[in-house]
Amino acid sequence: MDSNPNLEGDIKELKDGQLTVVEAITAKSDNGGDIIVGPGSGDDSEFNKIMVTYDENTLFAIQTIYDGGDISEMSEATAADLASGQFIQVWGSSSDSGLKATQICIVKVD
Repeated sequence: MDSNPNLEGDIKELKDGQLTVVEAITAKSDNGGDIIVGPGSGDDSEFNKIMVTYDENTLFAIQTIYDGGDISEMSEATAADLASGQFIQVWGSSSDSGLKATQICIVKVD
């Protein structure tokens, strides 16, 4: 996962083989870094909802971030690790209904 993801956001809805992601908005902070903005637990009506499909060929991983981003580790995951409310990064290609995922990374911050 060396390239930038095609989509970042929170899982809103989960079904077998597909999920709906509330797309996060990336903005620049005053010091030039990136800030990722999502709706949190509030109103998500201002945010895009993207349908993501996945299959047995989709690669899943979990990135756990420690110490305010100084340390991170990657571990293998499966579709069973996906849950509503998780922040994910998705790599894939556009499809008629949204995005067909080739890779999905669940991002956890400890």
